[in-house]
Amino acid sequence: MVTFVVFHMVTVFYYGAYKTPRELTWMMGVGLLVITLAFGFTGYLLPWDQKAYWATVVGTNIPHDMPLVGKYLTMLMRGGETVSGLTITRFYSVHMLILPAALLFLMGAHIYLVRIHDIAGHWDPDHPDKKKSTRFFPEHLFKSAVTFAIVFLGVILLAIYVDPPREDIAMTPDPSYLPRPEWYFMWLFQVLTYFSGKTELIAGLAIPIGGVLLLALLPFLSRTPLRSPSDRPIAFAVGVMVLAGIVYLNLMGIAGSKPYGQVVVVPDRKLTPTEVKGVVTWVERDCAYCHRVMGRGALGPREGPDLSNVIAKDRTKEWLVDMIKDPKSISRWTSMPKYDLTEEELNALAAYVLSLDFQRYEVKTIARDDVVKGRAFFQ
Repeated sequence: MVTFVVFHMVTVFYYGAYKTPRELTWMMGVGLLVITLAFGFTGYLLPWDQKAYWATVVGTNIPHDMPLVGKYLTMLMRGGETVSGLTITRFYSVHMLILPAALLFLMGAHIYLVRIHDIAGHWDPDHPDKKKSTRFFPEHLFKSAVTFAIVFLGVILLAIYVDPPREDIAMTPDPSYLPRPEWYFMWLFQVLTYFSGKTELIAGLAIPIGGVLLLALLPFLSRTPLRSPSDRPIAFAVGVMVLAGIVYLNLMGIAGSKPYGQVVVVPDRKLTPTEVKGVVTWVERDCAYCHRVMGRGALGPREGPDLSNVIAKDRTKEWLVDMIKDPKSISRWTSMPKYDLTEEELNALAAYVLSLDFQRYEVKTIARDDVVKGRAFFQ
């Protein structure tokens, strides 16, 4: 459904069919796109599997840092401090009651406006398609009814004979699990990895809300009646760049879903006992959830800096210990949480990070399972 809605809007944009007198028709279409995506987001949680849980945790946490109302918006969506059964009740109500009602209203208004202003057709008035005419009843309504019947029958057959794809039940302990959204939200997920702390509001709210507003106001940004792409080079180029950017971010997000965190990167030399302890602490504390080493790691929705060659930045063991113990004391903008580690673990973890000096040493990898199971892999 998301694919066809987006394809339809891209076609309308390409043909310039949003121009006067169809401005309100276009705005209704933007509303239908938002509702379609809202169906996807609220439907996420209902299977109550791993993807459902973690996608909702990340999604509902986005408005948390908004001034004044952010905390209350997050609690309103979740029905409390955390994602729970109360969250399912709320999402189910929105998914099954509020969104369908809004969809029916906007869809009826959209079709009504299409009947008033007619379909724009080809941008060339002499094009054969421009001169074709079809009555709404019975021709158009019959075609729509047949299409609806086929799709509805397909959904019924799928519901009866095909089990829905479902991951492990929510909150199943799995250190290797990679929380990732569906493809149509993957671009936004990828954008979130480029921001941290308070700046997450830019990626989580400013960019998508600004994009929707810009899309809705598109008919008013240019009042020229010309509709051919050759007469709208700037608008056409911007549209192509936005689509290319979204596709690129989606591909980046999908590529980042590969389980790089299943290995630990170390220098190709004999490690000291302290550095070995640091590797074990790195795995036990799931540092690869946020941090990459030589491009491997970052299993989670947030991405910290790559820790390769930290020593080249003149970081000392003391600096690293303070950063791990109380990140806010080093940088007020960091989103890294405090870690309650012993002095031995702090020093060991700092020693391991400082050992990642790949300007002096070659790289080798160790299977994460070998570290978890305590196998003798340092020779």
